[in-house]
Parts: sequence; structure tokens; C-alpha cells
Amino acid sequence: MPRGLLLPLLALSAVLSTQLYAQDGSDPAPPALNFLNDVEISGQLFLAYENVDNEEFHASHFAINRAYINFKKQVIDEVSVRVTPDVTIDQDGDGEGDVELRLKYCYVKAELPDMPVLKKAHVEFGLAPRPLLPFEQAINRYRVRGQMFLERADITNTTGFGGSFNALLGGEMDDEYKKDVNKKYAG
Repeated sequence: MPRGLLLPLLALSAVLSTQLYAQDGSDPAPPALNFLNDVEISGQLFLAYENVDNEEFHASHFAINRAYINFKKQVIDEVSVRVTPDVTIDQDGDGEGDVELRLKYCYVKAELPDMPVLKKAHVEFGLAPRPLLPFEQAINRYRVRGQMFLERADITNTTGFGGSFNALLGGEMDDEYKKDVNKKYAG
């Protein structure tokens, strides 16, 4: 698929997802699609401006290098599901330069009750984020483009099949810490 079709496809998917709801608040979706009513849809685009000027090639354009579309649903009070397709440009192999759709995340998250030392505990099962890289992304204020260090060095990837247990040790930090230092992973 040509690179220029990526933005129209993303726009079309956004329009189609919003068409499930009528403007008067009633649900026009057939009963088989009612499970979509409470799906939270969000996304993230990674935009770039590229200027290549050498003896063999000249190009100057804006590009969408990558796009995430998140689908999240609260199944019951403590259990949620997340599916995140990753739309990107293939960087190698037979399809180099083609638009590629991959599955970034597809997992179930279950919130657990607070324990004496562990607070805000939860487990995740499926194609889930590995705990270290989301933490690194949350505290690294200066990441602009490309992979995080551990990915770039081929040490680990952001996702993996399996499960993880996550919790804050000893509870949350106070509001002043969250404001002055970092509100994410403030435990």
C-alpha cells in the first residue's frame, strides 16, 4: 500500500468508529455490535518532516512514521481489555516501504485489591507491555523519535506474550512529588 494512503485510512477508521453513535444519544448499532458502546478509542501519531537532498535523490515531505489506535473496554469492575494495532512503514524485507499493520498489544488487565505493602496492584495477560519499557518511556522526557535504548540495543522489546504483576511499593508519593518530579509511577 502506498505511504500516502495511511492518513486517509486512519481518518476513515476514526469516522467509522464514531458513526456507531447517533447524534441524539441513541445507539444505532445493531444488538450484535452493542459491545462497542463502551469502547474507548484513542490513538497516537508519530509525525516527521524528512528532507533528503543528495546527488542521487531529492525528497522533502511530511510523513506519518507510525500510528497506534487503542481500543480499551472495561469488561467488569476490575477487569479491562486493550487491543492496539500498530500501523507503520515496513523497514526491511520484501515489503520495504509498504504500510504494515501489526498487533502491538492485546491483553486482559485485572486490578487487585490493595495489600499491606503493595498498592494499586494489577496483573496483565496476553500480548502485554513489558514493565521496564513503559516505565522508561514515562520517565524519559527527552525521547523524540525512534526506539528506546533497550529496544535499539536489541536487549528487549516493548511487548511479549505472557503475564506480569505490577504494583507500587508502599503506596503513592505525595502530590508535591507528583507535581515537581513525575506523576507516573509515583510509588
